Amino acid sequence: MEHESFYSSVVYAVPEMGIYGGSIGHQDSFAAGQPFFNEEREAALLSSGECFVDPETRSELKQKGHKLGEAWGSWLVHFYEEQGERFFVKINGLLSGLLIDKRQSKAFLFNNRYGCARI
Repeated sequence: MEHESFYSSVVYAVPEMGIYGGSIGHQDSFAAGQPFFNEEREAALLSSGECFVDPETRSELKQKGHKLGEAWGSWLVHFYEEQGERFFVKINGLLSGLLIDKRQSKAFLFNNRYGCARI
């Protein structure tokens, strides 16, 4: 897939936490632009699937000073910053992923809003 021009791929590592992850997807898809980071690059998200944001949530995040990227899923890591672990029950979509919070030395594997495992 890496040789096809319409795919984008990324590998992200946090060696101090023993975490290595990757993502591949169509360039214009929800997965493009990964990993998604907060402003300080202390929280990162790799995901697969789609997640839907209402305009009100997006506006609230911007009002609180978050700089949302152009990628469709960039708002998610900022939403985690605001919601903490409640983030997993508040997202809406068909989504699974790996969320890494280096400040708290935590990582979460999650599948939609129906399951989350802290590692």
